[in-house]
Amino acid sequence: MSRKLVYNSFPLFGRSKWKSFWQTALKLSVFDCDRQGRHDAVGHTLLPLANISDKREQHCLPLTPMSTPVMNIGQLLVGLFYSATQSRLAIHVIKARHLRLDPEGHKRNLRPLNKGKEAFDTFVKVTLMCGGQKVKTNRSQVVPEKSDPMYNHKSDFVVPPTFLQESSVVITVIMKGVLGRSLPLGRVTVGPYVELANGTQTQWGRMVNDNRSVVQWRNLYL
Repeated sequence: MSRKLVYNSFPLFGRSKWKSFWQTALKLSVFDCDRQGRHDAVGHTLLPLANISDKREQHCLPLTPMSTPVMNIGQLLVGLFYSATQSRLAIHVIKARHLRLDPEGHKRNLRPLNKGKEAFDTFVKVTLMCGGQKVKTNRSQVVPEKSDPMYNHKSDFVVPPTFLQESSVVITVIMKGVLGRSLPLGRVTVGPYVELANGTQTQWGRMVNDNRSVVQWRNLYL
Protein backbone atom coordinates (compact mmCIF):
# COMPACT_ATOMS: atom_id res chain seq x y z
CA MET A 1 0.00 0.00 0.00
CA SER A 2 1.34 3.42 -0.94
CA ARG A 3 2.19 5.76 1.92
CA LYS A 4 1.94 8.83 -0.34
CA LEU A 5 -1.72 9.59 -0.93
CA VAL A 6 -3.19 12.35 -3.09
CA TYR A 7 -6.75 13.41 -2.18
CA ASN A 8 -7.09 16.48 -4.44
CA SER A 9 -10.01 17.82 -2.39
CA PHE A 10 -11.08 21.49 -2.33
CA PRO A 11 -13.71 22.03 0.42
CA LEU A 12 -15.33 25.44 0.92
CA PHE A 13 -16.39 26.88 4.29
CA GLY A 14 -18.63 29.80 5.17
CA ARG A 15 -17.50 32.37 7.76
CA SER A 16 -20.82 33.37 9.33
CA LYS A 17 -20.23 31.53 12.64
CA TRP A 18 -16.53 32.27 13.04
CA LYS A 19 -15.67 34.39 16.07
CA SER A 20 -12.39 35.55 14.56
CA PHE A 21 -10.64 34.54 11.36
CA TRP A 22 -7.19 34.94 12.90
CA GLN A 23 -8.07 32.84 15.95
CA THR A 24 -9.61 30.00 13.91
CA ALA A 25 -7.86 26.81 12.87
CA LEU A 26 -8.72 24.17 10.30
CA LYS A 27 -8.72 20.65 11.76
CA LEU A 28 -7.89 17.86 9.31
CA SER A 29 -8.45 14.20 10.16
CA VAL A 30 -7.32 11.14 8.21
CA PHE A 31 -9.50 8.02 8.55
CA ASP A 32 -9.20 4.42 7.49
CA CYS A 33 -11.98 3.94 4.92
CA ASP A 34 -13.09 0.73 6.68
CA ARG A 35 -13.23 2.30 10.16
CA GLN A 36 -14.79 5.74 10.41
CA GLY A 37 -15.88 6.00 14.02
CA ARG A 38 -14.89 9.16 15.87
CA HIS A 39 -12.15 7.25 17.73
CA ASP A 40 -10.79 5.48 14.63
CA ALA A 41 -8.85 8.31 13.02
CA VAL A 42 -5.37 7.51 11.74
CA GLY A 43 -4.38 10.97 12.92
CA HIS A 44 -5.32 14.65 13.17
CA THR A 45 -3.61 17.95 12.49
CA LEU A 46 -4.36 21.66 12.86
CA LEU A 47 -3.71 24.48 10.40
CA PRO A 48 -4.15 27.93 12.01
CA LEU A 49 -5.78 30.24 9.47
CA ALA A 50 -3.40 32.98 10.59
CA ASN A 51 -0.67 30.99 8.81
CA ILE A 52 -2.45 31.15 5.45
CA SER A 53 -1.56 33.88 2.97
CA ASP A 54 -3.58 35.11 -0.01
CA LYS A 55 -1.38 33.04 -2.33
CA ARG A 56 -1.83 29.37 -3.12
CA GLU A 57 0.73 27.39 -1.13
CA GLN A 58 1.29 23.96 0.37
CA HIS A 59 1.65 23.14 4.07
CA CYS A 60 3.33 20.01 5.40
CA LEU A 61 1.60 19.20 8.71
CA PRO A 62 2.34 16.36 11.17
CA LEU A 63 -0.45 14.01 12.23
CA THR A 64 -0.97 13.38 15.92
CA PRO A 65 -1.08 9.64 16.71
CA MET A 66 -4.23 7.59 16.96
CA SER A 67 -5.64 6.71 20.38
CA THR A 68 -7.95 3.76 20.93
CA PRO A 69 -10.47 4.05 23.79
CA VAL A 70 -10.76 1.07 26.10
CA MET A 71 -13.59 0.84 28.59
CA ASN A 72 -12.86 1.28 32.27
CA ILE A 73 -9.07 1.13 32.48
CA GLY A 74 -8.98 4.14 34.79
CA GLN A 75 -8.85 7.91 34.97
CA LEU A 76 -6.25 10.61 35.65
CA LEU A 77 -6.81 13.87 37.48
CA VAL A 78 -4.78 16.41 35.50
CA GLY A 79 -4.23 20.13 36.04
CA LEU A 80 -3.16 22.47 33.22
CA PHE A 81 -1.86 26.03 33.39
CA TYR A 82 -0.30 28.28 30.75
CA SER A 83 1.34 31.68 31.13
CA ALA A 84 1.88 33.41 27.79
CA THR A 85 4.04 36.14 29.36
CA GLN A 86 6.38 33.54 30.86
CA SER A 87 6.05 31.02 27.99
CA ARG A 88 5.37 28.47 30.72
CA LEU A 89 3.21 25.38 30.37
CA ALA A 90 2.60 23.64 33.71
CA ILE A 91 1.23 20.10 33.91
CA HIS A 92 0.13 18.70 37.27
CA VAL A 93 -0.66 14.99 37.32
CA ILE A 94 -2.44 14.72 40.65
CA LYS A 95 -3.69 11.17 40.96
CA ALA A 96 -5.35 8.23 39.23
CA ARG A 97 -8.32 6.11 40.13
CA HIS A 98 -9.70 2.69 39.21
CA LEU A 99 -6.58 1.56 37.34
CA ARG A 100 -6.93 -1.90 35.92
CA LEU A 101 -5.64 -4.19 33.21
CA ASP A 102 -8.03 -4.80 30.34
CA PRO A 103 -7.79 -8.40 29.04
CA GLU A 104 -8.50 -7.31 25.47
CA GLY A 105 -6.68 -4.00 25.31
CA HIS A 106 -3.54 -5.23 27.07
CA LYS A 107 -3.56 -8.83 25.85
CA ARG A 108 -0.51 -8.41 23.61
CA ASN A 109 1.66 -7.35 26.53
CA LEU A 110 -0.08 -9.10 29.40
CA ARG A 111 2.18 -11.51 31.27
CA PRO A 112 1.11 -14.35 33.57
CA LEU A 113 2.44 -12.53 36.64
CA ASN A 114 0.14 -9.58 35.94
CA LYS A 115 -3.09 -11.48 35.38
CA GLY A 116 -5.66 -11.06 38.12
CA LYS A 117 -3.78 -8.26 39.88
CA GLU A 118 -5.87 -5.42 41.27
CA ALA A 119 -3.05 -3.10 42.41
CA PHE A 120 0.16 -2.19 40.62
CA ASP A 121 3.47 -0.39 40.98
CA THR A 122 2.95 2.55 38.63
CA PHE A 123 4.46 5.86 37.57
CA VAL A 124 3.51 8.53 35.04
CA LYS A 125 5.57 9.72 32.10
CA VAL A 126 4.88 13.24 30.78
CA THR A 127 6.00 14.05 27.23
CA LEU A 128 5.84 17.42 25.49
CA MET A 129 5.22 17.15 21.73
CA CYS A 130 5.61 19.96 19.22
CA GLY A 131 4.96 19.63 15.51
CA GLY A 132 4.63 15.89 15.93
CA GLN A 133 8.11 15.61 17.45
CA LYS A 134 9.04 14.65 21.01
CA VAL A 135 10.61 17.65 22.77
CA LYS A 136 11.04 16.70 26.42
CA THR A 137 10.02 13.88 28.76
CA ASN A 138 10.03 13.44 32.52
CA ARG A 139 8.55 10.91 34.91
CA SER A 140 7.21 10.65 38.42
CA GLN A 141 8.31 8.48 41.29
CA VAL A 142 6.95 4.93 41.40
CA VAL A 143 3.86 4.52 43.58
CA PRO A 144 3.76 0.92 44.87
CA GLU A 145 0.76 -1.41 44.93
CA LYS A 146 -2.09 1.06 44.38
CA SER A 147 -5.08 1.04 42.06
CA ASP A 148 -5.79 4.65 43.10
CA PRO A 149 -2.25 6.09 43.24
CA MET A 150 -1.44 9.65 44.29
CA TYR A 151 1.32 11.00 42.00
CA ASN A 152 1.36 14.76 42.67
CA HIS A 153 3.82 15.10 39.79
CA LYS A 154 4.46 18.58 38.40
CA SER A 155 6.10 19.37 35.06
CA ASP A 156 7.06 22.78 33.68
CA PHE A 157 7.81 23.26 29.98
CA VAL A 158 8.94 26.32 28.05
CA VAL A 159 6.44 26.83 25.23
CA PRO A 160 6.36 30.24 23.51
CA PRO A 161 2.88 31.39 22.43
CA THR A 162 3.84 31.01 18.76
CA PHE A 163 4.37 27.26 19.33
CA LEU A 164 1.33 26.59 21.51
CA GLN A 165 -0.96 25.74 18.58
CA GLU A 166 1.44 22.99 17.52
CA SER A 167 2.05 21.60 21.01
CA SER A 168 0.46 18.78 22.96
CA VAL A 169 1.28 16.74 26.03
CA VAL A 170 1.03 12.96 26.31
CA ILE A 171 0.68 11.57 29.84
CA THR A 172 1.21 7.82 30.12
CA VAL A 173 0.50 5.66 33.16
CA ILE A 174 3.07 2.86 33.23
CA MET A 175 3.11 -0.27 35.34
CA LYS A 176 6.60 -1.10 36.51
CA GLY A 177 7.38 -4.68 35.62
CA VAL A 178 9.94 -7.22 36.71
CA LEU A 179 13.46 -7.18 35.24
CA GLY A 180 12.97 -3.63 34.02
CA ARG A 181 10.11 -4.51 31.67
CA SER A 182 7.23 -2.06 31.99
CA LEU A 183 3.71 -2.01 30.57
CA PRO A 184 1.76 1.13 29.56
CA LEU A 185 -1.64 0.93 31.24
CA GLY A 186 -3.08 3.90 29.38
CA ARG A 187 -2.49 7.47 28.29
CA VAL A 188 -4.09 10.88 28.07
CA THR A 189 -3.34 13.46 25.37
CA VAL A 190 -3.99 17.15 26.08
CA GLY A 191 -3.80 19.77 23.34
CA PRO A 192 -3.64 21.25 20.83
CA TYR A 193 -7.40 21.19 20.18
CA VAL A 194 -9.34 23.92 21.98
CA GLU A 195 -12.86 22.85 20.99
CA LEU A 196 -14.80 19.63 20.55
CA ALA A 197 -16.92 18.93 17.48
CA ASN A 198 -20.01 20.29 19.27
CA GLY A 199 -18.29 23.62 19.98
CA THR A 200 -17.65 23.11 23.70
CA GLN A 201 -14.19 23.94 24.97
CA THR A 202 -11.69 21.25 25.81
CA GLN A 203 -9.63 21.35 28.99
CA TRP A 204 -6.77 22.74 26.87
CA GLY A 205 -9.09 25.38 25.43
CA ARG A 206 -10.21 26.52 28.89
CA MET A 207 -6.56 26.70 29.96
CA VAL A 208 -5.69 28.95 27.01
CA ASN A 209 -8.73 31.22 27.19
CA ASP A 210 -9.22 31.55 30.96
CA ASN A 211 -5.55 32.04 31.93
CA ARG A 212 -6.01 29.91 35.04
CA SER A 213 -5.32 26.40 36.26
CA VAL A 214 -7.90 23.93 34.94
CA VAL A 215 -8.24 20.58 36.71
CA GLN A 216 -10.22 17.72 35.20
CA TRP A 217 -10.60 13.96 35.39
CA ARG A 218 -9.52 12.40 32.07
CA ASN A 219 -10.27 8.90 30.82
CA LEU A 220 -7.27 6.75 29.99
CA TYR A 221 -6.82 5.40 26.46
CA LEU A 222 -4.53 2.88 24.81
